[in-house]
Amino acid sequence: MSGTSLKMDSRYTDFSHMQKTATHHAIDTKIIENHLLNYIRTHQENFEASTPFTIAEFGSANGANSLAVLRHVIQLVKSKNPHKCVAIFCNDLPSAHFNGLFENLNVLKQEFSDVYIHGIGESFYSQVMPTNSVDMAFSFSTIHWLQQAPCFINSIFFSGNDNGKLGQEAGETWRKQGEEDWRLFLTLRQRELKQGGFLYASTIQFGESPTEGLIGDETTNQNGMSALVRVLERHECEEYKANFNLPMIIRSHEDYVQPLKGENSISLREDHYLDFKFKIEQFTQMIESGNVDKFLDIMKEGNKAVTGSFYKAQLEKIPKLSHEERDQIWNDIYEEMYQTLTPVFQKDQGFSYCEMVFSKH
Repeated sequence: MSGTSLKMDSRYTDFSHMQKTATHHAIDTKIIENHLLNYIRTHQENFEASTPFTIAEFGSANGANSLAVLRHVIQLVKSKNPHKCVAIFCNDLPSAHFNGLFENLNVLKQEFSDVYIHGIGESFYSQVMPTNSVDMAFSFSTIHWLQQAPCFINSIFFSGNDNGKLGQEAGETWRKQGEEDWRLFLTLRQRELKQGGFLYASTIQFGESPTEGLIGDETTNQNGMSALVRVLERHECEEYKANFNLPMIIRSHEDYVQPLKGENSISLREDHYLDFKFKIEQFTQMIESGNVDKFLDIMKEGNKAVTGSFYKAQLEKIPKLSHEERDQIWNDIYEEMYQTLTPVFQKDQGFSYCEMVFSKH
């Protein structure tokens, strides 16, 4: 995201239970398979051409979560044309863990012939593929990230569908940023897709009722931000707190599926509202045995894997801090957060998802 320093470190996959759940759902329900087979059937000229079958993934992280989907898509393509070359382009920010991505995805080159894997280090809020070049695109759990946090909100980490809690002006500013970024993302993907090509996108959304647990929970959002501000105050860095809002918005289902205004060449083909509840057996056993400290240590490490680089980048903008002081504050942030949020994380984890398929016509 332009203006944002956010990357997932090499441990990201170990803690991405939500993303894995949604990815496997896309395979199990055959939503990607059905649209792919329809594309091959209705645009045979693209499929029979000597050019590669081109896949683009936006927000790839280290590739581990999307490996199963990519393998499934390649199997389908090869079943229809064993000699068809497949080119995979994995997009993420330049700071992403591309070494890990190639380590995870190179297994596909061993399993299939004529498969080529490329990394693109650039924000997906820019055009990253040539016009009319992509047969199939997908994005798992990334489009809630914004280009930047548009203004400071003191009470919560990031904006959600309950923007009334932010105050009218701040809520409208975040809502507008979210709307503009979503429209931009779709407009760029429309340019990159071939005629008839399709985009599968899924991401977290606000549910019809407040979610209890880790994902999107109001208590998590508010208490976590309060803990972060307390740490900055303790280290006499409160004046920098405006830098610490995550550039992230959780939209409603309606925000995602409403058609592009004034844009007629990409259309929504299918959308689903998904509610997931899941237990992580390892965590459940720790909690039931009373080993909450170990559980919280694991959760802290998971959060560091996802948000740690962002907070480190913000701390580096505070010139009066030494390297050691930045490290101390960084660790204090997570320690304070997770002492505050212990009761929340002892609940079953739940989240709502929106999955959508758009096609270019």
